[in-house]
Amino acid sequence: MNKSFLISVTILAGTILGAGIFSLPYILGQVGLVLAAAYLLFFGLVYFLVHLFYGEALKTAPPGHNFLYFLRESMNPWASQASSIVVLAEFLLILTVYLILAPAFGALIFGVAARPVLLVFWALGSLFIFFRLSVVGWTEFFGVAALVAFIAVVFGFGSGPLGAQVWPPALNWPLVFLPFGPLLFSLAGRSAMAQVVEKERESAKAGAPFSIGRVAFWGTFLAAAVYFAFAIGVLRLTSHPTPDTLSGLTGLPPAALAVLGVMGLVAIWKSYIVIGLNAKEMLDLDLKWPKVLGALAVVAGPPIFYFLGLNNFLSVIGLLGGLFLAFDSALVVHIWRRLVPRSRWRPVSWALYAIFLAAAVYEIISLA
Repeated sequence: MNKSFLISVTILAGTILGAGIFSLPYILGQVGLVLAAAYLLFFGLVYFLVHLFYGEALKTAPPGHNFLYFLRESMNPWASQASSIVVLAEFLLILTVYLILAPAFGALIFGVAARPVLLVFWALGSLFIFFRLSVVGWTEFFGVAALVAFIAVVFGFGSGPLGAQVWPPALNWPLVFLPFGPLLFSLAGRSAMAQVVEKERESAKAGAPFSIGRVAFWGTFLAAAVYFAFAIGVLRLTSHPTPDTLSGLTGLPPAALAVLGVMGLVAIWKSYIVIGLNAKEMLDLDLKWPKVLGALAVVAGPPIFYFLGLNNFLSVIGLLGGLFLAFDSALVVHIWRRLVPRSRWRPVSWALYAIFLAAAVYEIISLA
């Protein structure tokens, strides 16, 4: 087996696994595990294509180009600038999600969702944003390891029957579209494809090429399988999971809850740093903001969103997935159509646009 291929699959799956996992037991439990598996399969296919398309687009340009470069190459200046601002807002809202989760993890440790946990988490996360990405690269390993350990502990403690959660309830249209936003958020891993393409180029030069498509497939579906296992573990712990999962884990021993709290904080702290760094670099290098203003936006933006009322975990996840990541993924498809015009997958792109539009319409109706 090609070592670079396995590393690339791990990079993609590790990037996908993140805060969205804590929304899935509640969301998937609402539709029953049979439909949950179908939703994960369906959106796994959607993101397999998105990741494949972005990988193919990356291969058309020399190394070192990022998402905003492709926006500039495939759009007029006004549309490119507007899209860049949307992507920036997406990053800041993702950071806000981690601020929402921090007190919930603190509650597992201390028994109460203390506001100081949020402030300390924000301060430490913001501090490390000012280091270079290479300096904090080690956090990626510890963050993914902590999240996998968290999942393993929950799955290990889950021992109850699944019961009524296996089969879907009587569905209505709002329930049909409810998983769209959370799953579009949870399975997104576009940013990892730049590393995957870099690995593929290095491996090809060494005489051991591998398929970007296979990495997109296995990386996406490995993450989807982990999500499904986590949902089963939580649903075996409680028949009524809470929207953020964490506040519903009270039946575990206090020591286990404290361990889960620490592992969870490490996992989301890693993500907060990496996403914050990416947002700051985008402002500094791509949008050419003054460095002080860019730093202020990344540091102050998430807590401002939080204290203005964007502090409901499930609502913010739905907003991010249904609007921002649906738009982000539609941009990937647009870029790919411009740069890879003769792909056999081209007819599928219209179905992807329809899915992203449906998610956005549902989210807008939900907000009204």
